[in-house]
Amino acid sequence: MQHPAKYDRHAGQGVGAEQLQSTRDSARDGTPYEITQGGNCSDMTPYPCEAPGWVYCQDAVCDQEPVMVDGVLVAKCLCWAPSNTNSSILPTTMGGASCVANTINSALGLPQGGEEMCKAMKSGSLISTYGPTGWKPPLVVSECPPQTPWAWCWGAPCSMVDGDIICDCPMMISAGGDPQFLSVSIQSCANEADTCKYIHNGSPSGGGIQGHLTPCGSPPATI
Repeated sequence: MQHPAKYDRHAGQGVGAEQLQSTRDSARDGTPYEITQGGNCSDMTPYPCEAPGWVYCQDAVCDQEPVMVDGVLVAKCLCWAPSNTNSSILPTTMGGASCVANTINSALGLPQGGEEMCKAMKSGSLISTYGPTGWKPPLVVSECPPQTPWAWCWGAPCSMVDGDIICDCPMMISAGGDPQFLSVSIQSCANEADTCKYIHNGSPSGGGIQGHLTPCGSPPATI
């Protein structure tokens, strides 16, 4: 798999070294990366970017068997690229999927949010972001029990595979007791008996990022 050009990184700012090392070691052992509110890679501040090559994964269909890629446990998720706008929202350097991947394996040197991620996209890199003005199909969410595993695609590197856009979304678990929301396409909502038992794109629990969306099983709304 091809990755964008490497960048220097100082991961783990503001997080205890012992806690960070434990989380990193756990993820390297093939378990999801545990994220805490206010902890490493948890910054949800939006960074606007004007660049082609942004990829939409909110309604991604993800493989149900995560795999290790460069030492990071990821779900391979099928995403797509809206073409009606170049405007999208990236994570900052201390948030999102690339922050997680770089924390687990600092040798990756993925563009870690903000300006450098925007520059990488302008140079041709495919990266999963979020485009509030881009065309999107209807989307719903499932409210799942705390610590339900989920895939974090926001800021994840993507590549073209046989004409499809596949993103390597790190597998995650949110620490704490808040419900875990998963972004689900209306097709998955209709076809899966319990969407919480499937791998879907999500975001850290407790942040209210997805809770405003229409619940799975209700008439969907667009965002």
